[in-house]
Amino acid sequence: MERYMIIVAMIAVRDFISNALGGSAHNITMGTNAIIASVIKCNNSYVPTTTEYLNVLGPYGTLLLSIGGLITVILYLLFFDQVYFTTVHAHPVYRRHISWIASVYPFMTLMSVVSVAVPRAHNICTAAKVTYMSVGISHFTDLTVLMFGSEEVMIAKTEGERLKLNVGPLCCCCSCLPSPPVGRFPLRVVMFLSSQLPFTQAAYYLAVLILLSADNITIGNVNPSGLYLWLNLFNFASFTSGVYSLQILTRFSKGHLESYGYRKKSISMRTLVLVTNLQSLIFNIMANYNAFPCIPPYIPPQVYKQTVENLVYILEMMVLGTFTFWQYRNDQFQHANPVEACSSPQHHPIANSASTSCNSSHTSVRSTLNTAEGIKIPTINANDNTYPTSDLNGIVPSLITIPISDSTSSPAVANHLSLRSSGSRKQREPSDSGDASRTIIRQPGARQSEN
Repeated sequence: MERYMIIVAMIAVRDFISNALGGSAHNITMGTNAIIASVIKCNNSYVPTTTEYLNVLGPYGTLLLSIGGLITVILYLLFFDQVYFTTVHAHPVYRRHISWIASVYPFMTLMSVVSVAVPRAHNICTAAKVTYMSVGISHFTDLTVLMFGSEEVMIAKTEGERLKLNVGPLCCCCSCLPSPPVGRFPLRVVMFLSSQLPFTQAAYYLAVLILLSADNITIGNVNPSGLYLWLNLFNFASFTSGVYSLQILTRFSKGHLESYGYRKKSISMRTLVLVTNLQSLIFNIMANYNAFPCIPPYIPPQVYKQTVENLVYILEMMVLGTFTFWQYRNDQFQHANPVEACSSPQHHPIANSASTSCNSSHTSVRSTLNTAEGIKIPTINANDNTYPTSDLNGIVPSLITIPISDSTSSPAVANHLSLRSSGSRKQREPSDSGDASRTIIRQPGARQSEN
C-alpha cells in the first residue's frame, strides 16, 4: 500500500511540475515515469483487475479473447458431436469414459480463456483444469482395462509375459530395473500410479491456494527455505508417476490393442499431462526471476507470464483436442469384450466379439442335435441300455458338423462322434403309447421312411 501511495504522490508532483514549467518539464516527466515503472516492476505480486488489464492490452487483448473464444466454441462442438457419436455407435460400457476424455480439452481451453479475461482468477482456473484433466487420465486407465475386457482377461491374455519397467520418462536408462511377471498385484500398482493423479493434484493445488491466500509462498520461488520448492517436488513426482504408468501400459498393451489404435490414444494423454504440468512449472520459475517483461503500471512479469501461458495452452488444446476427436470417432468401440478369462485365448478375442462372457460363445450340443433336420435325439445316459450307443452309429456325423472345441465339452457326444459306420442310420424313440417303438431309417438322399 505504501508503494502505491508513493506512486500516486509522484504522479501528482509530475503533473504539477509539467503544468508549471510546460515543455521544459519533459526530462523531469521521463525520469518520474522511469521511477514509477521501477516501483511497479518490483511489486510482482500485484494482479490487475480485468478493466486495467484489458486497457493495457488494448486491441491485442480483444484479439486474444476472440481467438480463445472461437477455439473454445469449436472444441465444444467437437465434444458434443463426439458424445452423440459415442451414444449411437459405442457399447454402453465405453460411453462414460470416452465422453469424459473428450470433455477435457474444451474445458481446459475454457479455463484458459477465463484466466485471460480475469487475471485474478488464474490460480483457481489452473487448479480446476489440472484436476479435471487428472480425472480424465484416470478414466483412460479404466478404458484400457475395458479394451481388454477385464483385469482377469488382461492377465490371461498376457500369461507368461513380463512388465517392462525400464521406460520413460525417468526410467528409460535404468536397464537394471526388474521385469516382474504379469499378475494382479503388479498391474494394480501400475494402474494406481495413474489413478492417484486426481487426488494428489487436487491436494497440491488446494495447498497452493491456501498458502497464497495467507501470503506464505511466492509462485516460482525455488529457494529451499520456502514451501514452493517442496510442494512442486511433490507435484513433479505426482504427474511423472502418471506419465510413467501410461508408458508401462503402452508397452504392456503392444500386440494386444492395435485394433483400438491404443498407442496414439496413449500419446495424446501423455502429452497432455506433460504439457499441463511441466510447462506451468517452467513458466512460473521464469516469471519469478523476471524472464518476462513488465508493462507498467498494471502488468508485472507474473501477469505477463499468465497471458503467454494461457495463449500457449489454447493453441495446444486446439491441436490435442482435434487429434483426440479423430482417435475416438470410429467404430472401434462397438462391442464389449469378454469379462471372463476362458481356457483358450481364442475364446476372448479383442475388439471382435459382442459377448461379455466366454460362456455365451458356446452352443448347447443337445439343442443343436435336436434341431438338425427335424430329428429329435433324446438325452443320452451312459448307464441306460434303452438306447444303445451302437444304434446312433453315424447319425450325428451325417447330419451336422460340430466344432471339436464345442463337442469335446460333452464326453457323451464326443463318444458318439467317434462312432462312424457306412451302414443304416437308425434311432429308436418311444411311441406315443409308451409300450412300443418305431425305427426311423435315414438313408443318404432320402427324406424319411418308416418300417
